[in-house]
Formats: sequence, C-alpha cells, structure tokens
Amino acid sequence: MAFNPSLKNRLNLSSPNLKDMDTAEEVRSAQVLVVGRRDYIIDNVKKILLPKGFDVQGAMSDDDVLERLKTKTVDVLFIVGSVEPNSKRDFAEWIHNFCPNTKMIEHFGGPATILLEVQQALTQKGG
Repeated sequence: MAFNPSLKNRLNLSSPNLKDMDTAEEVRSAQVLVVGRRDYIIDNVKKILLPKGFDVQGAMSDDDVLERLKTKTVDVLFIVGSVEPNSKRDFAEWIHNFCPNTKMIEHFGGPATILLEVQQALTQKGG
C-alpha cells in the first residue's frame, strides 16, 4: 500500500495517537528492509528510522531483497521511488505467497512522511 502524500497536509503531527505510536514497543522493535537503487537514499531512510528504535537494513538488488525475505523476518518492506515497477511486482508476489505478514510500502517524496508511513503500516490489520 502506498501512502497518499496529499494526506500529509491534513495530518496533525502533534496528535496524541501519533505520539503513542512513536513509543509503542511493538512498533519500536520492527524489522524494516529499505529497498532502493541509490545507497545515499537508503542511508537517509535509516537515519530517520534507527533513532526511533527500528531495526533497519538496506538492500539495493532484487536478489538481496528476495534472499532477506527468505531468510529473515521482515515486518516492513520500504521501497523508495527508484525501484523499477517489475521489481515491485516481484516483491509483492513474493510477499503475498510467502510472507503474508510483511507490509510493503512504496514511498514517493521526501523524508517528512517516512516515519508516519512505517508506523501506519505496522498498525494495519492483515497483510
């Protein structure tokens, strides 16, 4: 599920619910795999999520992503805009078939919504 960036302007970032999500233990220990084609973008996402307690890893190749999905628990697959559509389809198919509890986020835009997108994905019901 992709986060709708147009909603960003309507969100009250000081909402008590968002503060609660920020401190929730189950959110803080989540495993996030950031997928991108440029290492500096992956590093920027890590810089946002690591201080919030997430376990964040990065992957640049499709093979690396699929290997990690096969061998490790991934709560959130966070895909940045530089990843090709065919790769996204492959990831979605793999998750659907083999990792139904993994949430997949397609992130477009800047860093302001990254934390909120991950938190929302983790609080959604179902795969």
